Amino acid sequence: MVNRRFAVCLVLAWASAATSCLQQRAIGQDLFACDYGGTCACQVDKDCNDGNACTVDHCDADLGCSNTASTDPCEDGNPCTINDHCVQLSCKGGPAKVCDDHDPCTSDSCGVSVGCTYVKSKTACNDGDPCTIDTCDASGCAHAVTTGACDDGDACTLDDTCASGTCKGAPTGCDDANPCTVDACDATSGCTHSAKTCDDSNPCTSDTCDSASGACKNAPIDANFPFYCPTSEAICGAGGMCWGPTAVDCSTVILCPDACHACATGQKFDCEKKGCF
Repeated sequence: MVNRRFAVCLVLAWASAATSCLQQRAIGQDLFACDYGGTCACQVDKDCNDGNACTVDHCDADLGCSNTASTDPCEDGNPCTINDHCVQLSCKGGPAKVCDDHDPCTSDSCGVSVGCTYVKSKTACNDGDPCTIDTCDASGCAHAVTTGACDDGDACTLDDTCASGTCKGAPTGCDDANPCTVDACDATSGCTHSAKTCDDSNPCTSDTCDSASGACKNAPIDANFPFYCPTSEAICGAGGMCWGPTAVDCSTVILCPDACHACATGQKFDCEKKGCF
């Protein structure tokens, strides 16, 4: 039985003035698939090369060329990857190539344009210790212990010196002689001095820090200078208490957003209207 593609090729082939695929068949040459113009589609697999390294190119005597996806190893063009494989018709790079010439006196790297490079380097033997002298010779790296000044990288030490191969410094003094600050040290930024907190959460006391002793002072607001306490409809009185219909501890009341407000005797402050009435 003649296949349909062959029959169509046959009709078109004899209509062509040029030597056709079927004419080649007629004179005893190998029988190969024809395209619809009556010429040979392919004779060998290489005739079907589609230029894609990730396809398997095949010539079939009856059906012509086929190009199927491959999962074979390939070369992605990057010398810094290994074990490249075809994935979905494209060559995908594998793991990064490890460039190591096993010479401790070189810096090893890989560049896309040049591949592995091995460069003699003064820093290849750097052990990161400021108290050693790092050198490299035929036998490899050497780290001779040294003495003298160094820097341990800690902002909270000073007068750093090498001792037995280790850089050590004395603690930095951060005391600013102000009893109303909290003195501390940050290894990166150095000394810090934050204000001492004396807030007792009582809106009816005046909170301060004594600059001489550093002690917190939480003095009750003068009863003769009334402050309205919003939720109790009272004023701050003696002892730091809110006085009104009932005595209320000022530390437990909810204040206006901008705290207590001074009002004349007999008036009270309205938080919403922001005024004394």
